[in-house]
Amino acid sequence: MTLMNLAPVDYVFTGNMSCPVTFAFSFTEQLDPRRLESSLGELMACIPWLGGHLRAVSNDALAYEVEERPRVELSVATTDKTFDALRDRELVDLVRSFDGERMMHARLTQTPEGSVLAVSMSHALVDGFSFFLAMSKWAALARGERVEAPVMERLLRAPESHVAAALSKLDERTLLEQTGLFLSSPRPAVEVLPRQERMHLSSAAIAELFADAQRSVDQKITKNDVLTAWLWRTYGAQLWSDADNPDVYMSCPVDVRRLLGEENKNAFGCTINTATARATRRELMHLSLGQLASRIQQSVARVFASNPFERVAPLEALRRSHGLRGPQSIALRHPQRGMLVTNMSRLPLAQLDFGAGAPTAARLVAEFSGMAAVLPARDGVMVTVYRDADVIPKRQPPRAAADRAATRAARWS
Repeated sequence: MTLMNLAPVDYVFTGNMSCPVTFAFSFTEQLDPRRLESSLGELMACIPWLGGHLRAVSNDALAYEVEERPRVELSVATTDKTFDALRDRELVDLVRSFDGERMMHARLTQTPEGSVLAVSMSHALVDGFSFFLAMSKWAALARGERVEAPVMERLLRAPESHVAAALSKLDERTLLEQTGLFLSSPRPAVEVLPRQERMHLSSAAIAELFADAQRSVDQKITKNDVLTAWLWRTYGAQLWSDADNPDVYMSCPVDVRRLLGEENKNAFGCTINTATARATRRELMHLSLGQLASRIQQSVARVFASNPFERVAPLEALRRSHGLRGPQSIALRHPQRGMLVTNMSRLPLAQLDFGAGAPTAARLVAEFSGMAAVLPARDGVMVTVYRDADVIPKRQPPRAAADRAATRAARWS
């Protein structure tokens, strides 16, 4: 039996609403469950922590535990539903990051269209990069290829000097400024998964949105910045009343591996920092899309310009001063006036060929509302907003001028 202590950021993803990294992939051909089970066993030899458990080692500390022969059970089901008709709860059991719980769940569902492979991993153990690193290695093993074990180390540990400094000043404002995260009350247990609103944005619509935004600012911005800004304006400006013109926040996860050295660029673990931008509701309504995109870009730049070890020190200080209750009270977005957007439009779906071709569609399963995910889709992206239907009004996606003209012509024909 081997133990590995959690890093400060890992603790944020334990307890209730721990946001396991969970995806489902749709294949047009049926996958062979025996091949998947055999290659999954080989994956455990490559990344044994996936077959481990979370263990309490004291009242305020957790560790990853892996036994001599780690394993993950692949459950297999059959349904007459299509991929789109399957509810999130039917895809896979979400990992719960509590003492004694497993780090990975996997389920293969055979459908009339082919197969759906859904996998949930503890976000304490992996971030999005590591999730797809593990999945691509599993797929390569299923194809009979050899793979190398990734670097296995919790990289984002806080030096004692930084922790001591954080302990001397630990409050909500300091936490937000140094980590981009929000201190709230202990997170509740997840009773019902949020509703989803899906919008397809064509490549032409994105290009038009980007061109309009870029014309309004001098600095170079990216399509990802603009798309995030559009979501911020579209939803944020509608969520809260204009009483006192409160701040509305946009949070984005940022992978900081590149700050940890060339040798760690493919490290397995969770190396996420959070970039958070703010604007008043009035600014959301009146600033140009390019100006809002610039704010988002600047918040990300601040993360890359900072010391990643210093940024996680307040999280370690919070655990030492408040026990597990501290990091388990962290909110990834502002609990009342915030949205979190994760852009995964460059997912390496082509690498997830388990022997019957790459998946044709993917779905992210999320635990909390107020989040949006951007995934690749044919001719553009698919944006999924996870929302409480009584809180966030349904919106229409932007369309290119040609699309709008075609719609008007259809109405009059």
